[in-house]
Amino acid sequence: MGHRRMALRAMLANAAAHQLCNGGTSDSTFMLAQRKAIKAQRLSLEELATYDAHLPNRGEQGKDHNLPSALDDDAIVASLFLLGPEIIHPTDEISFSKTQSLLKGACFLVSKRHEYFTCKCSLDHPARLDPCYKLESPLFQHAVRTLAYTDIMCCVPCAKAPILDKSYWLDEAIKATRRGAEVLRPDIDLGYCAHMFSILGYCTSAIDQLYRKDVSAFEFNEIQETLSFQLDQAVRSIPDYSNVLTTVPSTFARESAYETERLFAHDGCVTAAICHGLANRIFLLRATNHEWQAPEIYALCCQLSTYVSRIPVDSAVVAIMLWPIWVLGCESYTTTPDLPRERVATLLEVIYEHQRMKNVLLCLGALKQKIWSLASPDVRCASGLGTALQSSWVQYCWQNGIRLLLA
Repeated sequence: MGHRRMALRAMLANAAAHQLCNGGTSDSTFMLAQRKAIKAQRLSLEELATYDAHLPNRGEQGKDHNLPSALDDDAIVASLFLLGPEIIHPTDEISFSKTQSLLKGACFLVSKRHEYFTCKCSLDHPARLDPCYKLESPLFQHAVRTLAYTDIMCCVPCAKAPILDKSYWLDEAIKATRRGAEVLRPDIDLGYCAHMFSILGYCTSAIDQLYRKDVSAFEFNEIQETLSFQLDQAVRSIPDYSNVLTTVPSTFARESAYETERLFAHDGCVTAAICHGLANRIFLLRATNHEWQAPEIYALCCQLSTYVSRIPVDSAVVAIMLWPIWVLGCESYTTTPDLPRERVATLLEVIYEHQRMKNVLLCLGALKQKIWSLASPDVRCASGLGTALQSSWVQYCWQNGIRLLLA
């Protein structure tokens, strides 16, 4: 019952964050709900911390290797709900640090649950038969996929390695995406982007290793080629558009309206997956190519601009579009009329008006204050010190620790 209470606390905090964005509650009410939720999770983690110390000895007869309730579905979902308020209503850099702490806690719970199912001790493992603990639990699978997405989106634009190991979520997420694509039903949170998010995680890890000099430029080039090939394959696996205007029959109005909505959702998720593929390619290339007029990058940016413009700002899929829009903003220069900054700024402002999520405003603020304030491409450095160019934005974000909540 304690962990169900924890899940309820986390859900209330998440709901309060949404209400705060819409003016439906006060800051003090939101803060109170958030504090109670975090306190409940802390108590849960304290129980888990003593879990290993109380395990029976392997040779002890009549004992079972059980799991604490801190690892059941309710606890995992609660840890996920705690992330929501920090993304919906961030305040400053402290919000990112809090999000990282919450991510580590949630990822720890997931890894401990997986460890139980791979444990080779001689004791009985009765929880493996409990639906609330099974790795195949739909609730658990959904929570882990959403957690993985949030984790990876916290690895950009300042490139770093994700916390959650892909072995815990990627295979099932891709299988779920393929099953959904067969019937034109995208994942409710990730759409058709699971593979794109995974490759982005590899990209951020590789770029971080390059800038830390953990790999040589030659080694990075090889990694870059491999990841580019994987991105090409992932793009080719994106399902086709539905041709919604010619697919839906007009005989039964109610069924037709539902089917039209479903197909529009499918098409929006197809476009979003294409956008993420393009954004990842640009991000990977810009790690080393700082030539602002590089033909390949410019062509990719023009494609990205076209596909981003096809996403309706009032659609659900726009919730996972901050990363492609950020990349497009970083590639919008004062000297490129085809990619105007004003279009990106207006798009983010309109999205904020629809969603009221402050991470959208922080994204726009970072573009204006930290990226668009960099030297224009036509600036030539007169001194030996040089000036950071906007086209080196990937390296600049890494060097300056520019961290956003783009989930």
